[in-house]
Amino acid sequence: MKVLIGVTGSISSYKTPDLIRKIRAKNIDVEIVLSRGAEKFVGKTSFEGLIGKKVYSDLWEDPMSHIHLERSCDLIVVCPTTAHFISKLNSGLADDLLSNIILAKKSKVLLIPSMNTNMWNNAAIRKNISDLKKRGFSFMDPEEGSLACGEEGLGRLPDLEMILYEILFHLSDKSFEKKSVLVTAGPTQEFIDDVRFFSNPSTGNMGFSFALNAWLKGADVTLIAGPGTPRSPEGIRRIDVTSSEEMKDSIEGSYDYGFFTAAVTDFSFRTRKEGKPSKDDWFKEDVYLKKSPDILETKYKICGKVIGFSVYSEDSSLNAAKKVFKKGADYVITNNSSNCFGKKDTDVEFFDASLSSTEFKNVDKMILAEKILNIIGDKND
Repeated sequence: MKVLIGVTGSISSYKTPDLIRKIRAKNIDVEIVLSRGAEKFVGKTSFEGLIGKKVYSDLWEDPMSHIHLERSCDLIVVCPTTAHFISKLNSGLADDLLSNIILAKKSKVLLIPSMNTNMWNNAAIRKNISDLKKRGFSFMDPEEGSLACGEEGLGRLPDLEMILYEILFHLSDKSFEKKSVLVTAGPTQEFIDDVRFFSNPSTGNMGFSFALNAWLKGADVTLIAGPGTPRSPEGIRRIDVTSSEEMKDSIEGSYDYGFFTAAVTDFSFRTRKEGKPSKDDWFKEDVYLKKSPDILETKYKICGKVIGFSVYSEDSSLNAAKKVFKKGADYVITNNSSNCFGKKDTDVEFFDASLSSTEFKNVDKMILAEKILNIIGDKND
Protein backbone atom coordinates (compact mmCIF):
# COMPACT_ATOMS: atom_id res chain seq x y z
CA MET A 1 0.00 0.00 0.00
CA LYS A 2 1.40 3.39 -0.97
CA VAL A 3 0.22 6.96 -0.39
CA LEU A 4 1.53 10.03 -2.17
CA ILE A 5 1.51 13.04 0.14
CA GLY A 6 1.40 16.37 -1.64
CA VAL A 7 2.28 19.45 0.38
CA THR A 8 1.33 22.98 -0.68
CA GLY A 9 2.38 26.39 0.61
CA SER A 10 0.42 26.75 3.84
CA ILE A 11 1.91 27.64 7.21
CA SER A 12 0.19 24.52 8.58
CA SER A 13 2.56 22.40 6.46
CA TYR A 14 4.80 22.20 9.53
CA LYS A 15 2.31 19.59 10.84
CA THR A 16 2.62 17.32 7.82
CA PRO A 17 5.77 15.49 9.00
CA ASP A 18 3.89 14.29 12.08
CA LEU A 19 1.09 13.02 9.84
CA ILE A 20 3.63 11.13 7.73
CA ARG A 21 5.02 9.47 10.88
CA LYS A 22 1.51 8.27 11.74
CA ILE A 23 0.96 6.91 8.24
CA ARG A 24 4.27 5.08 8.18
CA ALA A 25 3.48 3.58 11.61
CA LYS A 26 0.61 1.76 9.83
CA ASN A 27 3.16 0.13 7.48
CA ILE A 28 2.06 2.28 4.55
CA ASP A 29 4.71 3.36 2.07
CA VAL A 30 4.89 7.10 1.41
CA GLU A 31 6.06 9.28 -1.49
CA ILE A 32 6.26 13.05 -1.01
CA VAL A 33 5.84 15.82 -3.55
CA LEU A 34 6.25 19.48 -2.58
CA SER A 35 4.85 22.49 -4.37
CA ARG A 36 7.10 25.52 -4.79
CA GLY A 37 5.24 27.26 -2.00
CA ALA A 38 5.65 24.31 0.37
CA GLU A 39 9.43 24.48 0.00
CA LYS A 40 9.28 27.96 1.54
CA PHE A 41 7.91 26.47 4.77
CA VAL A 42 9.40 22.96 5.11
CA GLY A 43 12.42 22.00 3.04
CA LYS A 44 13.08 18.79 1.16
CA THR A 45 15.82 17.73 3.54
CA SER A 46 13.43 17.46 6.50
CA PHE A 47 11.07 15.21 4.58
CA GLU A 48 13.87 13.12 3.05
CA GLY A 49 15.28 12.49 6.51
CA LEU A 50 11.84 11.40 7.64
CA ILE A 51 11.12 8.84 4.89
CA GLY A 52 14.68 7.91 3.97
CA LYS A 53 14.32 8.50 0.24
CA LYS A 54 13.99 11.14 -2.43
CA VAL A 55 11.36 13.87 -2.15
CA TYR A 56 10.09 15.34 -5.42
CA SER A 57 9.26 18.90 -6.45
CA ASP A 58 10.88 19.67 -9.82
CA LEU A 59 8.67 19.01 -12.84
CA TRP A 60 11.64 19.06 -15.24
CA GLU A 61 14.02 16.79 -13.33
CA ASP A 62 12.26 13.76 -14.85
CA PRO A 63 9.70 14.62 -17.56
CA MET A 64 7.78 11.38 -16.83
CA SER A 65 7.82 11.56 -13.04
CA HIS A 66 4.23 12.81 -12.90
CA ILE A 67 3.12 9.57 -14.60
CA HIS A 68 5.40 7.23 -12.66
CA LEU A 69 4.39 8.68 -9.29
CA GLU A 70 0.68 8.75 -10.12
CA ARG A 71 0.62 5.11 -11.18
CA SER A 72 2.65 3.84 -8.25
CA CYS A 73 0.33 5.11 -5.50
CA ASP A 74 -3.05 3.92 -4.20
CA LEU A 75 -4.11 7.34 -2.92
CA ILE A 76 -3.02 10.96 -3.28
CA VAL A 77 -3.43 13.16 -0.21
CA VAL A 78 -2.73 16.89 -0.41
CA CYS A 79 -2.16 18.10 3.14
CA PRO A 80 -2.42 20.96 3.56
CA THR A 81 -4.30 22.19 0.48
CA THR A 82 -4.29 25.95 -0.07
CA ALA A 83 -7.03 28.06 -1.64
CA HIS A 84 -4.66 28.71 -4.54
CA PHE A 85 -4.10 25.01 -5.20
CA ILE A 86 -7.84 24.25 -5.05
CA SER A 87 -8.51 26.96 -7.62
CA LYS A 88 -5.67 25.74 -9.83
CA LEU A 89 -6.98 22.18 -9.84
CA ASN A 90 -10.50 23.28 -10.74
CA SER A 91 -9.27 25.34 -13.65
CA GLY A 92 -7.16 22.46 -14.97
CA LEU A 93 -3.86 24.32 -14.67
CA ALA A 94 -0.73 22.18 -14.31
CA ASP A 95 2.31 24.40 -13.77
CA ASP A 96 4.22 22.22 -11.29
CA LEU A 97 4.85 18.55 -10.57
CA LEU A 98 2.09 18.10 -7.98
CA SER A 99 -0.69 19.57 -10.15
CA ASN A 100 0.48 17.47 -13.11
CA ILE A 101 0.34 14.31 -11.01
CA ILE A 102 -3.21 15.04 -9.84
CA LEU A 103 -4.44 15.88 -13.34
CA ALA A 104 -3.12 12.49 -14.47
CA LYS A 105 -4.81 10.65 -11.57
CA LYS A 106 -8.23 9.25 -12.46
CA SER A 107 -9.47 8.66 -8.92
CA LYS A 108 -8.65 8.58 -5.21
CA VAL A 109 -7.51 12.12 -4.48
CA LEU A 110 -8.12 13.47 -0.97
CA LEU A 111 -7.72 17.21 -0.39
CA ILE A 112 -7.34 18.58 3.14
CA PRO A 113 -7.74 22.37 3.06
CA SER A 114 -6.24 24.82 5.53
CA MET A 115 -6.72 28.57 5.19
CA ASN A 116 -8.14 31.73 6.74
CA THR A 117 -11.87 31.65 7.54
CA ASN A 118 -12.74 34.36 5.03
CA MET A 119 -10.84 32.52 2.31
CA TRP A 120 -12.65 29.27 3.14
CA ASN A 121 -16.02 31.05 2.94
CA ASN A 122 -15.18 32.98 -0.25
CA ALA A 123 -17.79 32.27 -2.91
CA ALA A 124 -15.16 31.45 -5.53
CA ILE A 125 -13.49 28.87 -3.27
CA ARG A 126 -16.84 27.34 -2.32
CA LYS A 127 -17.70 26.94 -6.01
CA ASN A 128 -14.32 25.45 -6.83
CA ILE A 129 -14.70 22.92 -4.02
CA SER A 130 -18.22 22.05 -5.17
CA ASP A 131 -17.02 21.56 -8.74
CA LEU A 132 -14.12 19.35 -7.67
CA LYS A 133 -16.41 17.18 -5.55
CA LYS A 134 -18.66 16.64 -8.57
CA ARG A 135 -15.60 15.47 -10.47
CA GLY A 136 -14.77 12.85 -7.85
CA PHE A 137 -12.34 14.65 -5.56
CA SER A 138 -12.72 13.92 -1.83
CA PHE A 139 -12.44 16.65 0.78
CA MET A 140 -11.97 16.73 4.53
CA ASP A 141 -13.33 19.99 5.89
CA PRO A 142 -11.13 22.13 8.14
CA GLU A 143 -11.84 22.56 11.84
CA GLU A 144 -12.63 25.60 13.96
CA GLY A 145 -9.92 26.99 16.19
CA SER A 146 -7.02 29.40 16.44
CA LEU A 147 -5.60 30.32 13.04
CA ALA A 148 -2.07 31.44 12.16
CA CYS A 149 -3.33 34.97 11.53
CA GLY A 150 -4.44 35.23 15.15
CA GLU A 151 -8.14 34.94 14.39
CA GLU A 152 -10.55 32.26 15.59
CA GLY A 153 -12.71 30.44 13.10
CA LEU A 154 -13.17 27.69 10.55
CA GLY A 155 -10.07 26.96 8.50
CA ARG A 156 -7.68 25.16 10.84
CA LEU A 157 -6.05 21.95 9.59
CA PRO A 158 -8.00 18.99 11.06
CA ASP A 159 -6.58 16.97 13.93
CA LEU A 160 -3.86 14.68 12.57
CA GLU A 161 -5.47 11.58 14.06
CA MET A 162 -8.71 12.40 12.23
CA ILE A 163 -6.76 12.90 8.98
CA LEU A 164 -5.11 9.51 9.48
CA TYR A 165 -8.51 7.83 9.92
CA GLU A 166 -9.77 9.50 6.73
CA ILE A 167 -6.74 8.22 4.83
CA LEU A 168 -7.25 4.71 6.19
CA PHE A 169 -10.92 4.89 5.17
CA HIS A 170 -9.94 5.56 1.55
CA LEU A 171 -7.46 2.65 1.60
CA SER A 172 -9.54 0.01 3.39
CA ASP A 173 -11.59 -2.80 1.90
CA LYS A 174 -15.34 -2.25 2.17
CA SER A 175 -16.44 -5.72 3.28
CA PHE A 176 -19.10 -4.22 5.58
CA GLU A 177 -20.53 -1.86 2.98
CA LYS A 178 -24.32 -1.47 3.26
CA LYS A 179 -24.20 -3.00 6.76
CA SER A 180 -25.45 -1.10 9.80
CA VAL A 181 -23.46 -1.44 13.01
CA LEU A 182 -24.27 -0.38 16.57
CA VAL A 183 -21.46 -0.03 19.11
CA THR A 184 -21.78 0.85 22.79
CA ALA A 185 -18.53 2.03 24.32
CA GLY A 186 -16.91 3.35 27.46
CA PRO A 187 -18.12 3.52 31.03
CA THR A 188 -21.34 4.95 32.38
CA GLN A 189 -21.46 7.36 35.30
CA GLU A 190 -24.26 7.04 37.85
CA PHE A 191 -24.47 10.28 39.82
CA ILE A 192 -25.48 10.06 43.48
CA ASP A 193 -25.63 13.85 43.77
CA ASP A 194 -24.61 16.71 41.52
CA VAL A 195 -20.85 16.13 41.87
CA ARG A 196 -20.34 12.49 42.91
CA PHE A 197 -20.88 9.34 40.86
CA PHE A 198 -20.24 5.60 40.60
CA SER A 199 -18.27 4.42 37.59
CA ASN A 200 -15.37 2.20 36.48
CA PRO A 201 -11.97 2.62 34.78
CA SER A 202 -13.16 1.91 31.22
CA THR A 203 -11.57 4.21 28.61
CA GLY A 204 -13.88 3.32 25.72
CA ASN A 205 -10.91 2.22 23.61
CA MET A 206 -12.32 -1.25 22.91
CA GLY A 207 -15.66 0.07 21.66
CA PHE A 208 -14.00 2.85 19.73
CA SER A 209 -11.74 0.31 18.00
CA PHE A 210 -14.75 -1.68 16.82
CA ALA A 211 -16.64 1.42 15.70
CA LEU A 212 -13.64 2.76 13.80
CA ASN A 213 -12.82 -0.52 12.06
CA ALA A 214 -16.44 -1.12 11.08
CA TRP A 215 -16.55 2.40 9.59
CA LEU A 216 -13.26 1.83 7.75
CA LYS A 217 -14.83 -1.29 6.24
CA GLY A 218 -17.74 0.73 4.89
CA ALA A 219 -20.41 0.14 7.54
CA ASP A 220 -22.96 2.73 8.61
CA VAL A 221 -21.87 3.03 12.25
CA THR A 222 -23.70 4.40 15.29
CA LEU A 223 -21.48 4.81 18.36
CA ILE A 224 -23.16 5.24 21.74
CA ALA A 225 -20.26 6.71 23.69
CA GLY A 226 -19.87 6.86 27.44
CA PRO A 227 -17.66 9.50 29.13
CA GLY A 228 -14.04 9.52 27.96
CA THR A 229 -14.56 7.50 24.77
CA PRO A 230 -11.97 8.72 22.21
CA ARG A 231 -12.96 11.25 19.59
CA SER A 232 -14.39 9.60 16.48
CA PRO A 233 -14.34 10.61 12.78
CA GLU A 234 -17.19 12.66 11.36
CA GLY A 235 -18.31 9.65 9.32
CA ILE A 236 -19.42 7.84 12.48
CA ARG A 237 -22.80 8.82 13.93
CA ARG A 238 -22.00 9.46 17.58
CA ILE A 239 -24.31 9.88 20.56
CA ASP A 240 -22.61 10.88 23.82
CA VAL A 241 -24.29 9.69 27.01
CA THR A 242 -23.54 9.65 30.71
CA SER A 243 -25.74 7.19 32.59
CA SER A 244 -26.85 3.64 31.83
CA GLU A 245 -30.44 4.83 31.40
CA GLU A 246 -29.31 7.41 28.83
CA MET A 247 -27.34 4.75 27.01
CA LYS A 248 -30.32 2.39 26.89
CA ASP A 249 -32.76 5.11 25.81
CA SER A 250 -30.46 6.37 23.04
CA ILE A 251 -30.48 3.01 21.23
CA GLU A 252 -33.21 3.04 18.62
CA GLY A 253 -33.84 1.51 15.21
CA SER A 254 -32.42 -1.75 13.92
CA TYR A 255 -28.92 -2.89 12.98
CA ASP A 256 -27.22 -5.75 11.19
CA TYR A 257 -24.61 -6.02 13.96
CA GLY A 258 -24.50 -4.87 17.57
CA PHE A 259 -21.24 -4.71 19.54
CA PHE A 260 -22.11 -4.22 23.21
CA THR A 261 -18.67 -3.33 24.55
CA ALA A 262 -19.72 -0.67 27.09
CA ALA A 263 -18.73 -1.24 30.71
CA VAL A 264 -22.12 -0.28 32.10
CA THR A 265 -22.06 0.52 35.82
CA ASP A 266 -23.98 -2.28 37.50
CA PHE A 267 -25.88 -0.19 40.03
CA SER A 268 -26.76 3.32 41.11
CA PHE A 269 -28.33 5.02 44.11
CA ARG A 270 -32.08 4.69 44.25
CA THR A 271 -32.39 8.40 45.02
CA ARG A 272 -30.13 11.12 43.64
CA LYS A 273 -29.63 14.09 45.96
CA GLU A 274 -29.39 17.67 44.80
CA GLY A 275 -26.32 19.85 45.21
CA LYS A 276 -23.33 18.56 47.16
CA PRO A 277 -24.47 17.16 50.49
CA SER A 278 -21.79 16.97 53.14
CA LYS A 279 -20.20 13.64 53.98
CA ASP A 280 -22.06 13.61 57.28
CA ASP A 281 -25.39 14.10 55.50
CA TRP A 282 -24.85 10.86 53.59
CA PHE A 283 -24.66 8.89 56.84
CA LYS A 284 -27.82 10.31 58.41
CA GLU A 285 -30.04 7.82 56.63
CA ASP A 286 -29.84 4.43 54.96
CA VAL A 287 -28.63 4.34 51.38
CA TYR A 288 -30.25 2.00 48.87
CA LEU A 289 -28.91 0.80 45.55
CA LYS A 290 -30.77 -0.22 42.41
CA LYS A 291 -29.68 -2.28 39.44
CA SER A 292 -28.77 -0.53 36.21
CA PRO A 293 -30.52 -1.76 33.07
CA ASP A 294 -28.86 -4.66 31.25
CA ILE A 295 -28.50 -2.99 27.86
CA LEU A 296 -27.61 -6.09 25.87
CA GLU A 297 -30.51 -8.06 27.33
CA THR A 298 -33.02 -5.27 26.68
CA LYS A 299 -31.79 -4.31 23.19
CA TYR A 300 -30.45 -7.48 21.57
CA LYS A 301 -33.57 -8.05 19.45
CA ILE A 302 -32.90 -4.93 17.35
CA CYS A 303 -29.62 -6.41 16.03
CA GLY A 304 -29.31 -9.19 13.47
CA LYS A 305 -26.10 -10.43 15.08
CA VAL A 306 -25.13 -9.57 18.65
CA ILE A 307 -21.57 -9.50 19.96
CA GLY A 308 -21.48 -9.34 23.75
CA PHE A 309 -18.52 -8.54 25.98
CA SER A 310 -17.86 -9.81 29.48
CA VAL A 311 -15.23 -8.88 32.06
CA TYR A 312 -14.59 -11.49 34.74
CA SER A 313 -12.20 -11.94 37.66
CA GLU A 314 -12.92 -14.96 39.85
CA ASP A 315 -15.12 -16.92 37.44
CA SER A 316 -13.82 -18.72 34.36
CA SER A 317 -13.83 -17.27 30.87
CA LEU A 318 -16.22 -20.00 29.68
CA ASN A 319 -18.76 -19.36 32.44
CA ALA A 320 -18.57 -15.62 31.80
CA ALA A 321 -19.34 -16.29 28.13
CA LYS A 322 -22.26 -18.60 28.95
CA LYS A 323 -23.93 -15.87 31.01
CA VAL A 324 -23.79 -13.46 28.07
CA PHE A 325 -25.09 -16.04 25.60
CA LYS A 326 -28.17 -16.47 27.80
CA LYS A 327 -28.94 -12.76 27.26
CA GLY A 328 -29.21 -13.17 23.49
CA ALA A 329 -25.64 -12.89 22.17
CA ASP A 330 -24.47 -14.70 19.03
CA TYR A 331 -20.78 -14.19 19.85
CA VAL A 332 -19.04 -13.30 23.11
CA ILE A 333 -15.65 -11.76 23.84
CA THR A 334 -14.34 -12.22 27.38
CA ASN A 335 -11.37 -10.71 29.15
CA ASN A 336 -10.03 -10.67 32.67
CA SER A 337 -10.43 -7.54 34.79
CA SER A 338 -6.69 -7.60 35.52
CA ASN A 339 -5.70 -6.47 32.03
CA CYS A 340 -8.70 -4.97 30.24
CA PHE A 341 -9.08 -1.43 31.56
CA GLY A 342 -6.90 1.47 30.45
CA LYS A 343 -4.44 -0.57 28.43
CA LYS A 344 -3.66 -0.52 24.73
CA ASP A 345 -3.07 -4.28 24.55
CA THR A 346 -5.34 -6.96 25.97
CA ASP A 347 -5.90 -10.72 26.24
CA VAL A 348 -9.33 -11.94 25.15
CA GLU A 349 -11.18 -15.13 24.27
CA PHE A 350 -13.67 -15.07 21.39
CA PHE A 351 -16.56 -17.54 21.58
CA ASP A 352 -19.12 -18.52 18.95
CA ALA A 353 -22.55 -19.98 19.75
CA SER A 354 -21.13 -23.55 19.85
CA LEU A 355 -18.74 -22.36 22.60
CA SER A 356 -15.76 -22.94 20.35
CA SER A 357 -13.22 -20.27 21.18
CA THR A 358 -10.15 -18.49 19.86
CA GLU A 359 -7.66 -16.80 22.16
CA PHE A 360 -5.94 -13.52 21.32
CA LYS A 361 -2.95 -12.80 23.54
CA ASN A 362 -1.32 -9.42 24.11
CA VAL A 363 -3.08 -7.93 21.08
CA ASP A 364 -3.60 -4.24 20.33
CA LYS A 365 -7.30 -3.42 20.65
CA MET A 366 -7.36 -1.82 17.20
CA ILE A 367 -5.86 -4.95 15.62
CA LEU A 368 -8.19 -7.15 17.67
CA ALA A 369 -11.26 -5.30 16.38
CA GLU A 370 -10.13 -5.76 12.78
CA LYS A 371 -9.53 -9.49 13.30
CA ILE A 372 -12.91 -10.05 14.98
CA LEU A 373 -14.75 -8.10 12.28
CA ASN A 374 -13.05 -10.19 9.61
CA ILE A 375 -14.09 -13.41 11.35
CA ILE A 376 -17.69 -12.30 11.87
CA GLY A 377 -17.94 -10.92 8.35
CA ASP A 378 -16.71 -14.21 6.87
CA LYS A 379 -19.16 -16.23 9.00
CA ASN A 380 -22.15 -14.07 8.03
CA ASP A 381 -21.61 -13.31 4.33
